[in-house]
Amino acid sequence: MKSSAVPALPSIFCNMLIFIGSYFLLNLMLAVIMESYINSEEEELVRMENELEEEKNLMIQRMNENHEKSYSLSSKHSSSSSSHNVSPRS
Repeated sequence: MKSSAVPALPSIFCNMLIFIGSYFLLNLMLAVIMESYINSEEEELVRMENELEEEKNLMIQRMNENHEKSYSLSSKHSSSSSSHNVSPRS
């Protein structure tokens, strides 16, 4: 009876080793995939932040240009209207 119990231990050990090893390798692969996903998410966020910063700078530049144009137009208008509105005093 003892001789039949001895071969069962190596097979149980082998099966447990395969099960635990598979579990370990699965966790390792999932960790690598998760890290890759997180890195790609961070890169996407940085890219989007850079695009937003560029758009913000472009909008500020356009606003400044429009402000300068409107200021120059208003100063031209005020100088031309002030020269036309001067009435001679007697």
